[in-house]
Amino acid sequence: MLHRCLTLAAILVLGPALGAPAFSQAPQQGAAKPGRGNEPAWATRCLAAERGAALTCVMEQRLLNQGGQLVAAVIVRVSGADPEPELAMQLPLGIDLAQGVRMRIDQGAEQQLAVRTCESSGCYLEIPLPEELLGKLKAGQTLTLQLKPMEGEAVSLPFTLAGFTAAYNKIAAPAPAAGG
Repeated sequence: MLHRCLTLAAILVLGPALGAPAFSQAPQQGAAKPGRGNEPAWATRCLAAERGAALTCVMEQRLLNQGGQLVAAVIVRVSGADPEPELAMQLPLGIDLAQGVRMRIDQGAEQQLAVRTCESSGCYLEIPLPEELLGKLKAGQTLTLQLKPMEGEAVSLPFTLAGFTAAYNKIAAPAPAAGG
């Protein structure tokens, strides 16, 4: 439970720096792009709460609209203190919370996800990332999130899974924390 609170806290801290995604910024179908320019789709980083502490590593992909504004983000978190990875998402404001979010990998079955909280920088959810789902993400090509705004038609947000395995391997076995 503590690691979920830490994940949500990390997203809430990072969220305002990213800007608040909202459906008013949402792209036209197919107009959003992961990352910027030639950057890899999945960015990775590791941090320790204090010198010698276990590292917490994350990989993330941000989906940006044509103006470069954040639409949504998918984050995978691995903590040295807890070997169970988590999948978290930052979503636009204005989604119909009762509808939740539907997640699909390639042409596989949809999985219904519940939004945990919303605040000024967006809406957030997190779920455990069991081996079965992790394997599907590693083998897949596209992760699609389908959201329903309060008004209007459902919106599909595609995230590329190209580079997912390499990024995950990087965060699953990070170098030890400095000064430990």
